[in-house]
Amino acid sequence: MASPGWYENAGGPVRWWDGRHWTGLRVKDGVPGVDWWMTEPPALAWAAGIVFLVLGGFQLPLLVLPAMWFATAVPSTRVRRIPAPSTAPVAPDVVRPLPGEAEADGAGWYRLSSSVSRWWTGARWANYTDSRAGLRPTFHAPSVLRVFRVLGVSVFALGAAAIVVGAVLVFLGHGSDDGAIRGVGWLGVIGGLCCAGLGGLVVAIRAQQKKLLALPEAPPRGLTG
Repeated sequence: MASPGWYENAGGPVRWWDGRHWTGLRVKDGVPGVDWWMTEPPALAWAAGIVFLVLGGFQLPLLVLPAMWFATAVPSTRVRRIPAPSTAPVAPDVVRPLPGEAEADGAGWYRLSSSVSRWWTGARWANYTDSRAGLRPTFHAPSVLRVFRVLGVSVFALGAAAIVVGAVLVFLGHGSDDGAIRGVGWLGVIGGLCCAGLGGLVVAIRAQQKKLLALPEAPPRGLTG
């Protein structure tokens, strides 16, 4: 089996092979990035699509969710089915320095967390980490962090709007005999608080992803760079 690396394949652009499977990480038009629709493993997308299809009870409005999962499952499965690489890996300048490339003393793997390490060439950090998921490029970090930022802001904004509208309805409901208005208002407030909690979770996940995916600004501890 081929070792992890960038390989040309008949199915499209130069793509990252993790030692077992093709991934969504690729070099397209000379720029390294990630296929936004890629789900690893594809079985996760298939399972989620089937579950939401069953839960939706074949109701037209709810078919959007399984359709979204199936839309990622199909191309992800297609990528996984590309034949394993049989040629030597390639190394375009845009994806270097590669793991193992040393530019000065002190080159090696340095831990970012208990389970993730990043390659240090002796002079700079490389866009590669090693973890339980295997050896992976991290060139897609800016786009991933951007998505998390937009998602977090959107969820917070939605939650704030729901809380404001809900509070107004609760206030108006106290001035009338219509208990339904107060009920809807409280649902809005509770829903808004849930959105705020979800937004906090997204912020926490983004902070963790930034630590693991983005290139550190300082050299490894104990080194002056």
